[in-house]
Amino acid sequence: MRKFLVFVFLMSFASLAFAGIHDKVTIDFRDTDLREICKILAKQADMGIAIEKSVRGNISITVKNAPVREALDLVAEASGFAWVQKGNNILISEARRLSGRTVKIISLKHINVNEAAKILASSIVGDLKIATCQHTNGLVLNGSNAALEDSMQIIGHIDRPAPLVKGSLKLMSGAQLLEKFDFQAGSEESVKISQKCKEKVAAEGKKAKALVEAINCEIVFAGISSAGLDATVHLGVSQNDKAHGKEAARKFSGRFQAEKGKSVTVFATSDKEPLKVIFTWEN
Repeated sequence: MRKFLVFVFLMSFASLAFAGIHDKVTIDFRDTDLREICKILAKQADMGIAIEKSVRGNISITVKNAPVREALDLVAEASGFAWVQKGNNILISEARRLSGRTVKIISLKHINVNEAAKILASSIVGDLKIATCQHTNGLVLNGSNAALEDSMQIIGHIDRPAPLVKGSLKLMSGAQLLEKFDFQAGSEESVKISQKCKEKVAAEGKKAKALVEAINCEIVFAGISSAGLDATVHLGVSQNDKAHGKEAARKFSGRFQAEKGKSVTVFATSDKEPLKVIFTWEN
């Protein structure tokens, strides 16, 4: 079956390439997965597609020199399912679910379509079916007017740009600044810093001190609000004490909170000249 499906796809591709919903195509499928046929037609018509989970089964169909729209009609009639076009997208569903209901397709700008679908599924208690369109990062909503109205209100709240944190991480040896790293990230994003630090040469007549050779750090911002931010940090610092010929590696993992415009000591040693890692939320 796999070899045959590949053959059908390659034979159909030439006819379907660059076809629009009204352009003519020729296809020939034998005992082929209905979902795959619909995906091929939609892709070659340069349209997004959402297929409900209940749409399953194999069919055989031959279409000669017919518009893509007509090919979809024939597929729907042969399979017992229905399709509807909304803008540049196609929804494949059970025929009874499209009868007397409203179908709405929303293109999301900021939130991931899968995440939005989960939020709606857990929030709406009405008559609502949800499908996703990965091609356009869109949602296909099929349900009552009340359920659609509630869905649009929720989408208005969740489909917004994520707040950004502009911050800095300072590596200090006592009062001396060894390195500073500036970065910008959003909620649930991570910032990774991995860098070999610049070597600091001891002043003439003074003993060499323990120098920081490298820092490896990952900060994950769990939540950001106007009141503050919550983050998790995984930190590793390598030091070289040239005076005593020793090397040391320090590691730390934990959580911290910060207010806007204030500095937080994320990590500090207990030496006479402590090594500190300071985070500052700058805006």
